Amino acid sequence: MFRGFDAAAGLALAVAAGVLVARDRGGLRQRLRRNGPFVMLALFGLATVADALLPMSCAPTGDPRCALEERLGLLPWTHQLHTVSSSLAGMFALVALGWSLLRVWRRHRRGEQESGPLPLLIAGIALALVHTVALAYTLLEVARLGVGGLGAAQRISLAALALWWVLLFLSWRRGAALST
Repeated sequence: MFRGFDAAAGLALAVAAGVLVARDRGGLRQRLRRNGPFVMLALFGLATVADALLPMSCAPTGDPRCALEERLGLLPWTHQLHTVSSSLAGMFALVALGWSLLRVWRRHRRGEQESGPLPLLIAGIALALVHTVALAYTLLEVARLGVGGLGAAQRISLAALALWWVLLFLSWRRGAALST
């Protein structure tokens, strides 16, 4: 059931971001430059779909036998591809967040404060830090250097990302926070 929700959410995100990019006027290069964060968000959605469709066969961070089988390469190919799709999703999310934050910072630097870029910028920096710390902890857990709590770290990371995109969307609706 949870994998189904993950796949549906990832697909909805990819389609919504793709529609935003497709609706933009101009050539492909211009659209990609103007909508880079949304392209990364669409790729994050597609990687999330892949993640849901390629389940892990066991939990190597919580099961020593699974960890050993993973190190020896004895687990099915879907297990290995899940690791790749998860890594890609994390990378695309981080790039989308950073790129969109950079766009908001540029608006603030140009003095376009009518739509509230400074509070949005402060919130974005805080959420980017939360996401980055949670993502780093997730990587430590995967490398077996943490002290537990992989699931909690992943949920904190996703919550920070979701909150950032909600705030950004609300700001965009009021004043196009990502416009160049």
